[in-house]
Amino acid sequence: MGSRYKLLNTHLLLSCVMDLWFPGVMAMTATARDVQQIHVSQEAFSANLGDGYVGVGYSSQGCYSAIPWDNVRFDQLEQDNSDKPSNEGFCVARYDHPQKRNVGFGGCASAEWKVALAATKRGAFAAVQGDGSVVTWGDIDYGGDSSAVQQQLQNVLQIQASAGAFAAMRGDGSVVTWGSDYHGGDSSYVQEQLKNVQHIQASGGAFAAILGDGSVVTWGSDDHGGDSSTVQERLKTVQRIQASNVAFAAILGDGSVVTWGGGDVATALTVQQQLKNVQQIQASSCAFAAMRNDGSVVTWGLADFGGDSSAVQARLKNVQQIQAADQAFAAILGDGSVVTWGYAELGGDSNEVQDHLRDVQEIQACYHAFAAILVDGSVVSWGEADARAVQQQLKNVRQIQSSARAFAAILGDGSVVTWTRNSSDKDGDSSAVQEQLKNVQHIQASDVAFAAILDDGSVVTWGD
Repeated sequence: MGSRYKLLNTHLLLSCVMDLWFPGVMAMTATARDVQQIHVSQEAFSANLGDGYVGVGYSSQGCYSAIPWDNVRFDQLEQDNSDKPSNEGFCVARYDHPQKRNVGFGGCASAEWKVALAATKRGAFAAVQGDGSVVTWGDIDYGGDSSAVQQQLQNVLQIQASAGAFAAMRGDGSVVTWGSDYHGGDSSYVQEQLKNVQHIQASGGAFAAILGDGSVVTWGSDDHGGDSSTVQERLKTVQRIQASNVAFAAILGDGSVVTWGGGDVATALTVQQQLKNVQQIQASSCAFAAMRNDGSVVTWGLADFGGDSSAVQARLKNVQQIQAADQAFAAILGDGSVVTWGYAELGGDSNEVQDHLRDVQEIQACYHAFAAILVDGSVVSWGEADARAVQQQLKNVRQIQSSARAFAAILGDGSVVTWTRNSSDKDGDSSAVQEQLKNVQHIQASDVAFAAILDDGSVVTWGD
């Protein structure tokens, strides 16, 4: 029957896996062969099989099987709910070069596998199939039920998710939305404007679409940027849009910036004259930081989220890169030093390690902390993820990846070091799989779990 999921006493064996998406829940033992890449959506993961079959892995109450994809109807894939909650049951996946197709929901043994290409934070999922159609499942109030718009979900190119709704961009430039009205699931009042859409961006409760003429259409919660009417006349020649949880910021063709939404976005008015020649914008949960062509930085939004950089403004010169945590920012300067601001205890204050922040090459952020890789391969961290317990192991570091509250570093010899502040954060403890973490090539993370690809194509996972 070819490659398929094999259920072996609640341990999963995946063969010929090409890509892997995963969420935070991975309390299982899984072995994968020939894995090439790992991709992550906010609350979901999938393993794509390599032979044109769908692998169906049921919970321990059910069974597993594999059937040709073209013969599958989603309603055929039944789940066993004899003693399981309705969100547990099975997962399915299929890889068919050059298109990737993924559907599924529920739990697979103890792994709680959930497969998706897009996910809301409220437990709904949406998958774009190879023919451009869409499959949805999960919480029906937050996007899990697309039946009302199913006939429109054809030739879909892209899906964006807010906290409780989806927006699908189709090949003809139109947009289809569903899910919670409050979170942007109802776009009926702007539907006539949603033509020739080029890109969609999502905040926590709203969407913003860039049209072909550079204008913008918004919908969803006013508190999350769903109403751009006060700045609509200025939204022309828009090149890019960045979103925090509650607001949007658009970079125009001339390098100026237009902002709207919640989170004290009105503070942008106080810096509007400075928002010129903007190259890039980064966003924390409720604040923005714009890097200009001359290497200076302009910030706005809630002060506790990094919206006020006045205390360090004189040092924000020749900035090369900005990284954002949930409530703080960190900027790498041209000389390799670092400037931080925002909520002090959550990464905004790096004074205790400032003398060590020299020759910084890269910064990674989790929700409440930062970790910097220096040119000599050592690591300096600050915020709520203190690396001192593993500091002696952090040498010749090649790459750092972060979950919501933990970090994982790949060393030059292919081994992995993990750390977090709280011992209860399982993603920060890789001791159970440490012997398997050898010759690691790449690590990817969800909010509460990690997956590492080894040089033989196998995958090792740990976390919740």
